Amino acid sequence: MYVRLPVGVDLPLLPISLLATDKELEEYEIHPGDSLSCLGYPYGAEANEAGFPILRSGQIASYPLTPTIKVKTFLYDFRVFGGNSGGPVYFIDQNRSYGGGTRLGNRIQFLAGLVSQEKMVEEEIISIAETRRTKYPLSLAVVIHATLIKEAIDLLPTKPEE
Repeated sequence: MYVRLPVGVDLPLLPISLLATDKELEEYEIHPGDSLSCLGYPYGAEANEAGFPILRSGQIASYPLTPTIKVKTFLYDFRVFGGNSGGPVYFIDQNRSYGGGTRLGNRIQFLAGLVSQEKMVEEEIISIAETRRTKYPLSLAVVIHATLIKEAIDLLPTKPEE
């Protein structure tokens, strides 16, 4: 899917190389408890009159993360609202310890995925007169791994000439 930006809009586009692969997740030893940030519009709310999204943060809440070909999603611990779906979930860290040492001055950043839905637990109560189902929110987002986003992008037809 290709879209045109409105005339006069100058937005920096993110390179596909920022989409995390299994290699980055494993090399930087990304694990449950690592902090991530997310942009979204909870209940349609905007950060300001210019329409910017609201920045939220949370932690990776599930294991394992790889291989993403099998583990297609992971859980992200933050309070989820309608309007967070589709929001980018990203990782930024400096001076991270991995591979047996601390990398001073080294900045790591990548897009980990997109919020797809809120994780719920469903209870079913069956009685003589009725069956009732109740869903309970867990304040967890289901995040689609960036590798799946890259796969979807790779399926796009060649960009048409302008």
